[in-house]
Amino acid sequence: MDEPPPKEETETLTENAVTEKETPKWQNQQEWNEVMEADSVDPKAETLSIMTYNVLAQTYILGAFPYCPSALLGAERRRELVLQQILAHSPDFLNLQEVEQDVWDFLFEKLTGEGYEGFFFKRETCKPDGCGMLFKRRRFRNMVVQKIQYNDLAVHFKARGKNKYLTNNIGIAALFQLKSSETAKHPTQFWVINTHLYWDPDKPDVKLLQMYYCLSQLKKIESNNFIKTGLPVFLCGDFNSLPISEVSRYICEGLVSKKVIHKNNLQQFASNLHHEYEFQSAYTDIGHPYTNITGKFKGCIDYIYFNPFRFELVGVLGSLEPEHYKETIALPNSNNPSDHIPLVAKFVFSSED
Repeated sequence: MDEPPPKEETETLTENAVTEKETPKWQNQQEWNEVMEADSVDPKAETLSIMTYNVLAQTYILGAFPYCPSALLGAERRRELVLQQILAHSPDFLNLQEVEQDVWDFLFEKLTGEGYEGFFFKRETCKPDGCGMLFKRRRFRNMVVQKIQYNDLAVHFKARGKNKYLTNNIGIAALFQLKSSETAKHPTQFWVINTHLYWDPDKPDVKLLQMYYCLSQLKKIESNNFIKTGLPVFLCGDFNSLPISEVSRYICEGLVSKKVIHKNNLQQFASNLHHEYEFQSAYTDIGHPYTNITGKFKGCIDYIYFNPFRFELVGVLGSLEPEHYKETIALPNSNNPSDHIPLVAKFVFSSED
């Protein structure tokens, strides 16, 4: 969900919305799936968990979910449920999309008290939301952080009228260091990228170039900051792309076919549409769950990707079964405050060769 409803719908629902007095109680309805057998994980090994979650900006809710009672869509109720989800999963790294400033302020205040630090970047121009990233400061040190502005792509294209690459989408690239490794000859460092790609299913070329730009910016950030290349990368967020999409193929295969390049008029980028990160989806083994569940659409568009240079996948948070949203047909509902579900993956550090 990404576009606000007409003004008159927003005003009407805001006036009629019902505020619940009691604090809602969230219940976990997604099962944990072990990918690596528990006895094969060294109990002394360092682990790392990552969560990604499109929390659904309040601006995009109003008038968009007629199957969901308005009492369940209040901003205070929803953000409290989001907080409970985060605290229950307690990820080392939390990546949020569609976060509005007031929601970020609420979560940041609560989570800094739980040992987190983080940063928030708002989307461009009139968009009210942005992307946020939080991490546990006791274990990790942030070395570099930079906003990725996909509107920069528009300078490569001269178009009459509205430029389709001015989507106001953004990402965050941040370099971290494991504090317990700081006395080692080669401290453990890695990148975490949080991204939110364009929503329109009829613009796959825009999303493909946004992903290309994201990874090219990572290279530029490394160069500008004299950072060692070849570090592990965790790439996560809302990609608004199905597992069979060209965006997903590009991420996992590292290249784009000539057919796709010509079909989308991307010839000027043809020599650059490749990468060597060898990304894998954390959900390849158990299957990609529906991460966006609405009355009109059900599909996987959120992901956690990683490259296994220094990390092995231990387990992932599973899908939300239909029985948990039958009350409202889809999401949001009484227990799930967004039309997306959170994804969580746990990794173990592997030794360097």
